Amino acid sequence: MYKEFGVRKQLLDDLYIRFIRLAEERIGEAADYGVVSFISNSSYLTGRSHPLMRRSLLSNFHAVWIDNLNGDKYRTGKIIPNGLPGAGTRDDSIFTTETDPRGIQPGTAIVTWVKRTGTRGKPTESAVLHREFWGPASLKRQQLLDSLPTGSAKKDGGVPQYEPLKPNQENRWRLGPKTFEGGFEAWPALDEMFPASFQGVNHNRGLEGGIIDTDRAVLEQRMRAYFAARTFSAARAVSEEISAPRARYDPERAWNRLKADGHFKDSAVRRFLTFPFDQRYIYYVPTEKWLNEARADFARNASDNEWLITVPSHAKLRKLGRSTQPNWLTSMFTSAARLYFLER
Repeated sequence: MYKEFGVRKQLLDDLYIRFIRLAEERIGEAADYGVVSFISNSSYLTGRSHPLMRRSLLSNFHAVWIDNLNGDKYRTGKIIPNGLPGAGTRDDSIFTTETDPRGIQPGTAIVTWVKRTGTRGKPTESAVLHREFWGPASLKRQQLLDSLPTGSAKKDGGVPQYEPLKPNQENRWRLGPKTFEGGFEAWPALDEMFPASFQGVNHNRGLEGGIIDTDRAVLEQRMRAYFAARTFSAARAVSEEISAPRARYDPERAWNRLKADGHFKDSAVRRFLTFPFDQRYIYYVPTEKWLNEARADFARNASDNEWLITVPSHAKLRKLGRSTQPNWLTSMFTSAARLYFLER
């Protein structure tokens, strides 16, 4: 999945997606025929994280009618985009009322999926009809009512008309003619800007008496003595922290290999932002699992790299209370420190 579309599972955890998947499983896969119709968040219609979801739905249903109600704070700022009638004027959430003028933040859509009897075809064979609703919420609701068989609208009476779409692999199975973006979703995704990512330093094997110290001179003295020892027993006497066996870490073998490679090396002593506002020094060797994992890829990419990015989890943000914010900030800055710590 990731190789094909760059989609990871954790990008598809919205609750409405689970409901749609349940309906697809019960009707699209298990039933002989049926109808599924939801009003829900509309992000899956054109979202960059949803191509597999769209392809699966198109594979399991024969036809779909899409009433895109827009009103999205994040994509358009609840403003009708340029190039459309009424551009620059308000585009309400369909749930906006006189008593609740805010409505809801995400854009919404009414999507009706139909499974007919007979075998399921290819996703490109599903009939897709789409229309857009823009403007005040009261207008959208009236247009929806007018478009019903019992409504008063005529074919040319101002009600948006359905237009056919042809989703395919090349357009990531999009269920919309185009994507209107006016907020942060218009920015390139992080995985597009940074195609390679690496976990940084994990210093869970001790902060004192090993390969990390607040005093550079003390650290250099300890590491020189550690590698100058004639036997591993003598090296263990210099630093129990470095010499302790860990999961998949053989300290004696690591000592022998590094000693044979000519350590101690001045260039291995680096400044290290261990925690926020906590600058220390580290004897950094990207081999032998000194730092939980060797992470040679990180070492190769960290040299002369001046980018630092930290992305807190949305789930963690949702769980935060006011009293836990300092802890979250500490966690965020610590993650940043572990991502990038080498100083030129």
